Amino acid sequence: MMQSEMIFSSASGLELVVSSRNLVSLFEAGDDNAERIRRKRCRILVVDDDALFRSGVVLTLRTTYGAAVEHARNGLLALEKCQEQQFHLVLMDVYMRGPLNGIEAAIKMRDAGVKTPVVLMSAYCTPEQEELAESLGLRLLLKPDIFDDLEQILLACCGDDES
Repeated sequence: MMQSEMIFSSASGLELVVSSRNLVSLFEAGDDNAERIRRKRCRILVVDDDALFRSGVVLTLRTTYGAAVEHARNGLLALEKCQEQQFHLVLMDVYMRGPLNGIEAAIKMRDAGVKTPVVLMSAYCTPEQEELAESLGLRLLLKPDIFDDLEQILLACCGDDES
């Protein structure tokens, strides 16, 4: 099989590389974890103001894990979506243009009674933000390498039972 890559680049220089080899290898190998996640039909909300990065994450979640993915460009829209429907997981950027950044949106979600786990993503995170996220019980993934830990997070959020 010929390998191809899609590179999603943002204006800030952040790149997300999605390789056809990585996407297809999970299906060909019959990866048990990916298959468990696919069977669960995870519902995930991806929140990022960088449209290209957001698109790459959405594509990977849909193709690799068969997830039903919604997306939003800011924290306020994410809050509204989480109040309207249920998700297994919210993946949200820390720094976003708009009325709410990722940490503020996560706090408002909790205040509104949203129980969905929130995992933050950031390419530029300060030690203070890391401490705040940890104190709020939020996991923080560093961009663009969010996929290093994503499968384990998906298993914890939506792949544990065999229903």
